[in-house]
Amino acid sequence: MADAIRARTQDPALASLATDMLLTQQAQIGQFSGWLEQWGLPASSLDAPMAWATDHSSMGAMTMPGLASNDEVRSLATGPVLDAEIRFLTLMIRHHQGGVEMARAVLPITNRIEVTRLANAIVEGQTSEIAALQQMLDLRTPP
Repeated sequence: MADAIRARTQDPALASLATDMLLTQQAQIGQFSGWLEQWGLPASSLDAPMAWATDHSSMGAMTMPGLASNDEVRSLATGPVLDAEIRFLTLMIRHHQGGVEMARAVLPITNRIEVTRLANAIVEGQTSEIAALQQMLDLRTPP
């Protein structure tokens, strides 16, 4: 999503935030992949998304919260740029809320300090980005 809007927006602040999101996500994927390899765990599974949280979530089985559909992501490349920016900001707020939810879900079930540190950093970072995204959205939508 961030790459799609970064290519279309004329707003330097939004382009910068989207670039930061891309770089942060790439770093996190690298860290997660490294941990899986180090711990001898597969990088993919036939299990349902979030199966690891099934027995540990207060909600029971979790789905992947905040995940945008392929159609939603594709919609960022079409139509007026302002509409695409509003869709991006709305979808990314939802996506970050899901990321915070997943990071919080792992905290009570891990005994690995590195996982706890990253989960807490994700909660803090994405909560801060949600506020920035909401401000950008507020500037683009009438009261």
